Amino acid sequence: MSTLISLKSSLIVLTLILLVSIFIYSRIRNAKKKKNRNTNFGNDTLDYDESKFELISPQIHNYHNANDTNGADKWNSDIATYLKNNDLQIPGTIYEWFYRIAIGTGDKPNGESRDNINAFISLNTNKGTIHHKINLENTHRKGIDNYFIKVLSVDKIEWVEIKSAFFKIDGDIRHPDDWFMESVDISLCPLDQTQSTDKNSYSYIKLKPNTWLADQSDTIPNRYHTGNVGKGRLTFVNGQFFPL
Repeated sequence: MSTLISLKSSLIVLTLILLVSIFIYSRIRNAKKKKNRNTNFGNDTLDYDESKFELISPQIHNYHNANDTNGADKWNSDIATYLKNNDLQIPGTIYEWFYRIAIGTGDKPNGESRDNINAFISLNTNKGTIHHKINLENTHRKGIDNYFIKVLSVDKIEWVEIKSAFFKIDGDIRHPDDWFMESVDISLCPLDQTQSTDKNSYSYIKLKPNTWLADQSDTIPNRYHTGNVGKGRLTFVNGQFFPL
C-alpha cells in the first residue's frame, strides 16, 4: 500500500514538474517570437527606441470614407475652424506649429483594428530632433483617419523637417487583432501655421505601405517603419514668436 502511495506521489510530482517546464518553455518561446517579430524587417539599422518619444494627443481627429470626394475639403474646413477658434493662450513667449497625419486603411476583410495603434514621428529642427508618440485611436476599413497635431516650444524654431515615422499595433493576447495599413501621409504645410512661414516651403512623408500588421502573429510584423524618407523643410520667417 505504501509503495502505491509513493508511486502516486511521484507521478504527481513529475506531472507538476512537466507542467511547470511546459509553462516556462512557452513563455520563453513567446518572448523569442515577439522579439523576432519586432525586428523582422530586413533592416536592423532602423531606430525603434520608444523611450525617447514624448506622448502627445491630437487636437482633432476626423474620419472620412476613401470614396468621399468631399472628405478632404471637410478636413481642411475643420482645421481652419480650429485655428480660428483656438488662439495661443499660454503666458510668456511660446512657439507653436502644427502637422497632419493621414492614415489609410485598405478595403480588406477585417482590415480595421480594435487595438491601440501608435505613431512614432521624428522631426528635425534647428534645435535638434524631436520625437512624438501619438495614439491613433481608431482605424476604419476603407477609410482615411486624419489627425491634427499641435507642437509647443519655448525654443526659437526656425525650420522643421519630417524625418521618419514608424507605426506599431499593440494588442491583447486574449484578443489577437491585425490591421491593413494602406497609406501614410504626414505633412507640414504653411497654411496650417499660425506663425509666418515661407509660403513655398513644406515637408512631408507620403507612402503606400499596403501591408498587414498583427499583434499576435509569428509571421506578420507588429511594426512598420518608413525609413528616413522625409522630404522638404518648412521654414518660419524670422522664427516669429508670440509674446503675451
